[in-house]
Amino acid sequence: MATTTIDAEEIGKFFTSIFGLDVKLTDSTSDAPASGAYATYVDGDGNEKGHIFCDLAGASILGAALTQIPMGAVEDAVETGEITDSLRENFDEVMNIAVNVFAGKVSGRLSLGSIETEGTPDLSKGSTFQLSVQRYGDGQINIWMDA
Repeated sequence: MATTTIDAEEIGKFFTSIFGLDVKLTDSTSDAPASGAYATYVDGDGNEKGHIFCDLAGASILGAALTQIPMGAVEDAVETGEITDSLRENFDEVMNIAVNVFAGKVSGRLSLGSIETEGTPDLSKGSTFQLSVQRYGDGQINIWMDA
């Protein structure tokens, strides 16, 4: 039976296993970010089933951590308000791997449907966490599943 509970510790361990860096997710009390990047995961029929949204800092951090890009690239992205091509490519790959976050939580097999960097989805359905990645700092991540 599928469950829709988001376990911050479980997701932190998941990202830790990808990066080889300590990753923690804690409940966030910050307002929803105005911009960032989000991935939509779909079932075999193309129905949206899962979503991961990261603010600009979070998306840049996840992209940098994948291949250990220096922190300066993250700082530059946050300062300019634009994620670089290399950070974006890495973030896309992290989101492709992150389909596994939903394993056992939604019925059926999911795949990455799309990644958007324009606009902000309705974050009220999700759980928002402070994302802290060793050596890279903090960002926000919001995760939710559709019934």
